Amino acid sequence: VFFLDSLIHLLILIATLVISFVSYSKIKEFEISPHNKTHLFKWLFPPSIKFPKTTYVGFSILLFLLFLLTKDITWFNVSVFIILLVMQMIITIDIYSRKLPNKYVLPLVLVALVIGTIQNGILETVGGMVVIFVLFLIIGLLRLGSFGGGDLKFGLIIGGLIGSGSISILLLVVCIMFVYSGIFLVIYLMNGFLTRKDFIPMGPFLYLGFLTYVFCQNF
Repeated sequence: VFFLDSLIHLLILIATLVISFVSYSKIKEFEISPHNKTHLFKWLFPPSIKFPKTTYVGFSILLFLLFLLTKDITWFNVSVFIILLVMQMIITIDIYSRKLPNKYVLPLVLVALVIGTIQNGILETVGGMVVIFVLFLIIGLLRLGSFGGGDLKFGLIIGGLIGSGSISILLLVVCIMFVYSGIFLVIYLMNGFLTRKDFIPMGPFLYLGFLTYVFCQNF
């Protein structure tokens, strides 16, 4: 059993590295947004599209270690972990280009629909997506955040994986997102990195909210 578990962990680590290196090459296809004169996470990322490979792959390995420490090896957990790795690429593109590209987001929505359906059933999976859609639509109309169509589609991935059977968790993920973005805004406004007229991509904070839920749900 120990040998089998070790082999599975090794295969997941190899998959983590392969996905990280492949997705890193995809990031460089996108141009940095002209609005990112003082772009997000300036203290960590260099002011160009040449995102440091060591930082990117290092974060992927950190996710892998968190996965080993907090999750059981099940097909659903492994699937969610792989989706998190792909979402990492998408939110990095969002940070630099202010875009959540459909060519990556839409296939991931379909994958989340399939995985969620197998795990929770079609009604609960679609219900989770509908809840997120309506919630983000309301937030966008109330202008509580700089939500766009890409953020809404990105949220469908999370809604499909969590499902409508856990509406309270969906709300919690969105609340965590606002907490992270609020902390970020306060720090950056106080240090003059942003002004009140600047827009920030919400994809990274939605990702952090989902990430927090995935790795803390067993505690």
